[in-house]
Amino acid sequence: MNMPLRSGERELVRNGKRDQMKPPVSLELRQHVLALRRTHTFSEVAKSTNLPLGTVKTICSRSGAFRDNLKLRKLFALPGIM
Repeated sequence: MNMPLRSGERELVRNGKRDQMKPPVSLELRQHVLALRRTHTFSEVAKSTNLPLGTVKTICSRSGAFRDNLKLRKLFALPGIM
């Protein structure tokens, strides 16, 4: 499956520097990062997977797995004022 190029990647291709592009992160590694993130900090996940911290944060952000949801909103809701 071909992934669309991001702006930085497009710039490398445009300037003839395609060989400087980083290889994409495999689906298995993405799933491993998400599983680790459920119990570890971003920094711990980055160290254990040898991925840059920004890559770990991007994988988690784009997955949508850690976005706001109703269960979390109810868990952290303050009681009403009487």
